[in-house]
Amino acid sequence: MKNLENYGVLELNAKEIKETDGGFWGTLVGALLAYAIIDAVENQDDFWDGVEYFI
Repeated sequence: MKNLENYGVLELNAKEIKETDGGFWGTLVGALLAYAIIDAVENQDDFWDGVEYFI
């Protein structure tokens, strides 16, 4: 803690950490988005077949 005081900053409390991290729902949405992007890159044919289905 003394190192932080030298720079004039304070550590975050629990509420500030939750707001910064986005909480549970922010983490869940981020994980699902990352999965969707990785799946679309690895299986491009399936991705475009799905896009054509909705068009």
